[in-house]
Amino acid sequence: MVKFAKTILFVKPEQCKKVYEFYDKFIGLKTVCQIPNYAWCEFDTGAQSLCIHAEIDEDQHYSDRTGTHLVFQFDTEEEIDNLHRNFLDAGYELNEDYKTIKTNEVFKLAHNEKAGLHFFIVGDPAGHIVQCETKIQELS
Repeated sequence: MVKFAKTILFVKPEQCKKVYEFYDKFIGLKTVCQIPNYAWCEFDTGAQSLCIHAEIDEDQHYSDRTGTHLVFQFDTEEEIDNLHRNFLDAGYELNEDYKTIKTNEVFKLAHNEKAGLHFFIVGDPAGHIVQCETKIQELS
């Protein structure tokens, strides 16, 4: 089963605190987690989460890319692998190849759990960024 899990708002690092305060203080959303420097914040909005993410590139440097990121959660890694293959077979160019990431300190701090993600990212026909993921047990 697939569920719409979260919307991630990528923002410039210097805007993270202000964006957090907007949704926390003014809109009144309940904070699920918020790490120091506001680089990752997650709000409970009911059926899905609204997240703020400071945009960082693969080398962990902040970048200027901002935008909205839609996240769909699947039950199994097999579903992710099959969907990834279907997108490739249909000619979609993926923003980055699918991968499995181990739990890292930021993930542990933000979610207080020992899990990782198996995911890939693809753009929809209008250019919106879509992440398809499943949680996995922590890797050894």
